[in-house]
Amino acid sequence: MRHVLSAVVHNVPGVLSHISGMLASRGYNIDSLAVGETEDPQLSRMTFVVVGDERVLEQVRKQLEKIVSVVKVIDISSTDFVERDLMLVKVRAPKGSERSEIRELVEIFRAKIVDVGAEEIVIEISGREQKIQAFIERMRPYGITELVEASDSTDIITAMRENVERIIDAGGMASINHPNFRWAFDHGAMMEVEGYKFMEVFNGHPETHSTGGGGRASTEGIWDRLLSNGRRVWGIAVDDAHHYTGEFGHDRSNPGRGWVQVKSPSLTQQDVLDAMEHGDFYATTGVTIGDMVSNTREINIEIDPETHADGIQAKYTTLFTGSNGRLLYETISNTAAYKPTRLDGYVRATVYSSRGTKAWTQPVFVSE
Repeated sequence: MRHVLSAVVHNVPGVLSHISGMLASRGYNIDSLAVGETEDPQLSRMTFVVVGDERVLEQVRKQLEKIVSVVKVIDISSTDFVERDLMLVKVRAPKGSERSEIRELVEIFRAKIVDVGAEEIVIEISGREQKIQAFIERMRPYGITELVEASDSTDIITAMRENVERIIDAGGMASINHPNFRWAFDHGAMMEVEGYKFMEVFNGHPETHSTGGGGRASTEGIWDRLLSNGRRVWGIAVDDAHHYTGEFGHDRSNPGRGWVQVKSPSLTQQDVLDAMEHGDFYATTGVTIGDMVSNTREINIEIDPETHADGIQAKYTTLFTGSNGRLLYETISNTAAYKPTRLDGYVRATVYSSRGTKAWTQPVFVSE
């Protein structure tokens, strides 16, 4: 029998890994686990799908109630609730009548097209399992080339591994996002996962704790720990926008707070992806790097000048960071330069603007 449990928990470091680890260690058959914020920012709601009889359900409930950070546990299976799965579908869609038919089906199923190519489109669909399966069956005659469904593993490391593998199998490049959101995991968990190329060094969502806190490392600190342990991971910045119109404020997740600037020979999809794969980009929240030379012999950065609202020119501080997060060099100027040595391990730069914005260059590895 399938049961749905809802647990309200305190937002404290490690709560997600603690609970998922407890369930996994006791061998409970947890079909899926999802976490989301509540109306109270101090609390989160964890929803479990448990497969088993009433005895198994009662055991899971009792084990959850023993955990100090758990406020309450409710079996919502017998009540009205909303259940939604998420899937990305890539479908062959040559220009013409077939593409128009696919667009009509997308609208009927209330899905959305998230990417359009010359011969294929990528569709995002969410809803109950029956709806998603029905949509897949309607797409099969057109030719489904790839399917990516989120992992429903209850173990964080396993879930990350499965999702990264699915992204790679689908021909994509994987990124591990906002590790400090809900204090979900640290660099140790990320060291257990192979194959991802990016991590979010900055996320514009107000609850992602990019600067760390409560004894937890910042996302930059997590990045440095990965790099210091031999991982070649590029850092990206995103806005993680959820609020677009009429909802602007420091406590909202608004667009335009983080992005990447890519050095690409053209704006074709393949050229941009190739550049990102090789780290030919920088992450930023507003600082613009006009020109940059970055190799094992020299790193030279030229920053495009900006002005404050009162017309005063912004000032820039650049920090060059090496292995174990060690500060190698600091300069205050619109230009910054550093010559790496083999003792540095790797070198990356962070540019701070007096306007409150930042930029991060990708690491140069000089230890080999």
